[in-house]
Amino acid sequence: MPHVLLFGDETALAGYASALEAQALSISQRLPGESDPLPENVDAVVLHLPSLTEDTRARQLIERAEAEDGAGLVLIVGPNHVAAFDPLRDADEFLLEGASADELTARVRRVLWRLQRHDSSNVLRCGELVMDFANYTVHIAGRPVELTFKEYELLRFLAVNRH
Repeated sequence: MPHVLLFGDETALAGYASALEAQALSISQRLPGESDPLPENVDAVVLHLPSLTEDTRARQLIERAEAEDGAGLVLIVGPNHVAAFDPLRDADEFLLEGASADELTARVRRVLWRLQRHDSSNVLRCGELVMDFANYTVHIAGRPVELTFKEYELLRFLAVNRH
């Protein structure tokens, strides 16, 4: 299951976490100034650009994303930062502050597809069970489950035909 880190001002990122979780993505959130360590295995980072002036960890996230095998980077740019934003260098995707959760979700999905060929529309959620049909993976409560081919196909049949 892809892991997305939301980093920035709580009000700017409000509502995005639940929309991303609905797409079968694992979400972590960090606020500027917090002392909590940054998660290591992140597939995409959603960064509120004004956080760069508030926290040195935001710059670390950008440097990590710019590494060859780094996470995808989606920047949320405020109206006062549009002129300073360089779309060719800074991010894989960007959107303006106040964008809908659907737009952010679409951009995160696009970044994940480009980097990992992961499409969250091929994911089935059934309580704590998450089945990724494109990658043949199963997670329960966020933990991977190893299954044989027959076990996987039986579980898939039961999950799809649960009614």
